[in-house]
Amino acid sequence: MLKLIKKWKQYAEISEVMPIVRRFFVMNAFDGALTTLGIIIGAWISNGGFLNMLGVNSSFIFSSTLTYYVTMTGLATAIAMGVSGLWGSYLTEAAERAKEVHDLELAMAKKKGDFAKSLYGKAQRFASILAALVDGLSPAMAALICLIPFFIGLPFNVPNPFIFPISLLLTFIVLFVLGMFLGKISKKSLIFYGLKMMLAGFMVIGLTLLLPS
Repeated sequence: MLKLIKKWKQYAEISEVMPIVRRFFVMNAFDGALTTLGIIIGAWISNGGFLNMLGVNSSFIFSSTLTYYVTMTGLATAIAMGVSGLWGSYLTEAAERAKEVHDLELAMAKKKGDFAKSLYGKAQRFASILAALVDGLSPAMAALICLIPFFIGLPFNVPNPFIFPISLLLTFIVLFVLGMFLGKISKKSLIFYGLKMMLAGFMVIGLTLLLPS
């Protein structure tokens, strides 16, 4: 196992894939969190939103039916984002990496395919697979984290007042952690970057509230 990890590390260094992987991770996890936030806020609005907050049946209380709909919609969206990321990123990255290998073969007066089994060729294929995995899994995982309260509440089949606010909290925690990750990469304020990421979440909520309820 250690030998395999060492080989993967070597491939990553040769292909210089890590900066791309970091960008894919943040951008796509960010998309996954914001997309799920839109689904959750949309469900809250359909449950009455601000217009129902002062009533006996508060809009924070999600019925078992609404919980089921949001869970299934969120899962389907997470799957779609995951497949889109895996498929699109692999095809795109594999094509670009294959071109780099071919260009190197031309520059060194080699026949097409001479470098396919070389260390450089293997590193480029590894980079394509790694980038695709991160591109596909990061939005799906972010979406699933935001939906955890719905997964927990679904089997109880009763109205629940905690699902919506806890889901919001988890979503903003995901956004804040992603911002801190960017702050660490740029060697700047972790808190500042975290808050900047969270601001996007508040923008989604604000713009969604403009929709007719």
